[in-house]
Amino acid sequence: MKKIPTKKNDSVIEKKDRFEVILEEINEKFDFLADGFSALKEGQDKLRESVSSLETGQRTLETGQRNLEEELASFKKETRDNFKAVFDWQSNFSDEVYEKFDNIEEELADIKGELNNIKKEFSLYKKTLSKKSDKKDADMLERRIASLEIRMIKLEKTKV
Repeated sequence: MKKIPTKKNDSVIEKKDRFEVILEEINEKFDFLADGFSALKEGQDKLRESVSSLETGQRTLETGQRNLEEELASFKKETRDNFKAVFDWQSNFSDEVYEKFDNIEEELADIKGELNNIKKEFSLYKKTLSKKSDKKDADMLERRIASLEIRMIKLEKTKV
């Protein structure tokens, strides 16, 4: 049997149609929401990858920084040690030079004293000479003594 359309049936059908439309809209919105969550999840995954990559990069930079700090500390220590070695060498060298100059001054003073003694003795000896050839030899020795005195004076001037 066929149902005769009535207002009540029409309203039920109408309600059913509206309900189906609403359900389809809700279904579409759920699909849209699911697509949004999927896109959001992809975005989160990409963000996680980026953060992970940044963390890896940061660890690499920190390792590089530690290596540079260690190298710098090593360089500073090596430089400090080198400066100390040069300073010690220079100090020892200066001490050696001053010691040698002191020795040279002592030797020069000894030579000067000996030369003065020779001059005095030679002066006494020269007075006792009688022959011309002896006097000639004495003059030659006197010139050699004078030459030694000149060299000694020059050495004294260079030590200043």
